[in-house]
Amino acid sequence: MIPRLLRVLQYGQWLALAILVAVVVGLSLFYRGLVLDSLVEGETRSNVALTNAFVNALWTSHAGFVARAGELAPRDLVTNPEIQLIERDLHVLSRGLNVVKVKIYDLRGLTVFSTDPGQIGEEKSANQGFLRARSGEAASEITRRDHFDAWEGAISDRNIISTYVPVRRNELADVEAVFEVYTDVTELIERMERTQWQVLTALIIGMLLVCVAMQLLLVRYRRQIRQEYDSRSFQGRRSTPAIR
Repeated sequence: MIPRLLRVLQYGQWLALAILVAVVVGLSLFYRGLVLDSLVEGETRSNVALTNAFVNALWTSHAGFVARAGELAPRDLVTNPEIQLIERDLHVLSRGLNVVKVKIYDLRGLTVFSTDPGQIGEEKSANQGFLRARSGEAASEITRRDHFDAWEGAISDRNIISTYVPVRRNELADVEAVFEVYTDVTELIERMERTQWQVLTALIIGMLLVCVAMQLLLVRYRRQIRQEYDSRSFQGRRSTPAIR
């Protein structure tokens, strides 16, 4: 009876280990989701702050150009001297930040400015992020890009957060345009993933060591019980009188 109970305990421990590993992995994935949500929220605040800084300091110098940009021919829009002035001002404001691209849309969804000149003149009126920002609400998303035309040149295999931000002079003013700010969060995510796997690996190894130690104890107890059982059986045979 006791050896059978020990075997049940032995198998039960491996089952408990498997359940614990599944729980730990599930909690790890849940933690990753929370961290990513927190990262997107933080970058959204940063991108909104950059947009507001531009609006407070420089918007009056560029608002007229953004408002009438839709009246210009595509070629005239790309070569307009105002493009270089906006890029200069944005470059100063975003120095030291992980901003890799900035775009400005008028209220009709026309790309009035982009740090990637090839995108100037594109139409984004149906984009959900643009529509949310035009209605007054910042909207962000995180994506993995195999290839991305950034401010300083093409980059690859990067995690990018893009935020659509409404442009208005104060909280009660009407939205005049929409900024889209792209930030590179690849290093932050890679650091988070390394930490996550280190913790996960340490927990699994720790549980394995505990389980192996318990298995060794069970094997030892079973061996002792078997030896005691064999000893009693032997003594019982010696004390039994022979039948003549």
